[in-house]
Amino acid sequence: MRISIFAPLAVTILTGVGFAAGETPLATKAFLQKYCFECHGPKAQEGDVRLDNLAADFASKAGSETWGHVFSKLEKREMPPKEKTQPKEGERQAVLDWLGRELRTAVAARHRAEGRVALRRLNRLEYQNTIHDLLGIEANVMELLPEDGSAQGFDKVSSALTLSPVQVEKYLEAADIALDAALGVGTRPKFVEERFPATELLANWENKSYRHLEAGAVTGGPIRRMVCCCTTLGIHVENLFPAQAGRDFELTPYLEPLQELRREFTLFSGVSHPEVDGGHSSEACFLTAAPHPGASSFRNTISLDQLALEKLPPATRFGSLALNIGQGGTGLSVSRSGVKLPTDGRPSEVFQKLFINGPPREVARQTERLRDGRSIMDRVADDAKRLQQRVTARDREKLDDYFTTVREVEQRMQLAEEWAKKPKPAVDVPPPTDVSNAYDFVARTRMMFDLAHLALQTDSTRFITLMIQGHNSVPPVQGVTIDWHNLSHHGKDPEKLAQLRVLELEQMKLLAGFLAKLKASRESGGDLLANTMVLYGSNLGNGSSHDTKNMPMLLAGGGFKHGQHLAFDPHNNTPLGQLYVSMLQRL
Repeated sequence: MRISIFAPLAVTILTGVGFAAGETPLATKAFLQKYCFECHGPKAQEGDVRLDNLAADFASKAGSETWGHVFSKLEKREMPPKEKTQPKEGERQAVLDWLGRELRTAVAARHRAEGRVALRRLNRLEYQNTIHDLLGIEANVMELLPEDGSAQGFDKVSSALTLSPVQVEKYLEAADIALDAALGVGTRPKFVEERFPATELLANWENKSYRHLEAGAVTGGPIRRMVCCCTTLGIHVENLFPAQAGRDFELTPYLEPLQELRREFTLFSGVSHPEVDGGHSSEACFLTAAPHPGASSFRNTISLDQLALEKLPPATRFGSLALNIGQGGTGLSVSRSGVKLPTDGRPSEVFQKLFINGPPREVARQTERLRDGRSIMDRVADDAKRLQQRVTARDREKLDDYFTTVREVEQRMQLAEEWAKKPKPAVDVPPPTDVSNAYDFVARTRMMFDLAHLALQTDSTRFITLMIQGHNSVPPVQGVTIDWHNLSHHGKDPEKLAQLRVLELEQMKLLAGFLAKLKASRESGGDLLANTMVLYGSNLGNGSSHDTKNMPMLLAGGGFKHGQHLAFDPHNNTPLGQLYVSMLQRL
């Protein structure tokens, strides 16, 4: 009897039902009344949802499900409908913050009272997808794993997904294969290095339009710079490529934002990297052209920006900047040993690195740390040299790569130690605030373009890469209700194509803004755009089918003779590496 008397009290404490249901904040009530009651009020209940009498009861299953549905619709910007009056972003976010907080509290209370769902292992397909997402590889490990058990026709039921010693062994074998693919274990590709006289034509493009403007542009004159950008989910080329080649092409929908800069860029069609396949994994080769990135033996090579940095090291505080619009995302820059360089995804941290001087004591500590680091690298190199005498030929090759990396680190440390003693450039711009919404690619890309402009303008660096990655969530763009990755796999669906056009037009507007800002920045010898090559394109020629042929590529600035569409054979593509050689020689 004692249990039956006190049980309701215990449930109340554990589930959080102790607060008074129905106490919806006044601001939220006003928001719902203004934007939601018309469709979900006393006169209409679309989808059998009525909100005017919905209490703030997050403890009950029905209440939490309804509020969860409201949260989802608001977050996806499906409520209110796009044809209705839309709330301000601050209004929407305030309601989402309150709803999210209450829903999380209710879920936590329910977990404490009822326990969490049963734990289970990943099934074969989930394991393969996880390996792909974590390591960025296309290795097919699913076929190595035993068939999964099922219950009532489902292969995600905990009780059916048992784990036997045989399965553990197979999963470990699959993990080894995945790691080999990620680390690039295999035959090292042959590296070919060629030198081209700076006075010769840069490349044999149509009408020989890619050549130096004057001899002084090579040996002297203005500082040359390079920015390389890749949007990894493709660009719908039907909206980008003009029907006509040459200079008299009509602007396509995606080129209209660049109308005022028509004579400042050249569009390339019918180009690609030979033997680069693998769908999404080809993003790793955007600036390297290393073949077969999806193969288990794949090993990357040095990227365009790092080769330029290696051959033409600039007298700047930072040799290069590797940026992305996400937090913790990957980038385009790859070292000579085939290792991806760390990227910066937070505008606030990039700004601090470029322009914020630390106090003298902190600078002294940084200098001391760099000296300590160089000493450690010396000792590590000595140990590795002794080890080299006792290893196999294959391991010796790995050690050679290691030595290369050590030397690169030593050189960077020495330069960093010298720059640490010099003040950073001052800019009349307030430090940026990071965008909290991870899917707001418009705000994040604009911030990175602004920082790239400042970095070039202050000569803090001359080589910048930017990876623009889409997501599996809906970006906060008016008229878009489907996640970007899903839109890229449009399958020619009219609705998806229409929303994809909205997203990609925003990208082209951002690019146009960046180019316009460079052109408006004056410097010795002209404007910043005339002295900066800006490469913008995608590793995918067709995002819907993961096709890597006919890559969409645009090159702006850099002092080239622009204003045309160079259309090459769409079936027998011209190697994109030819353009990269032209860019390197232009430096």
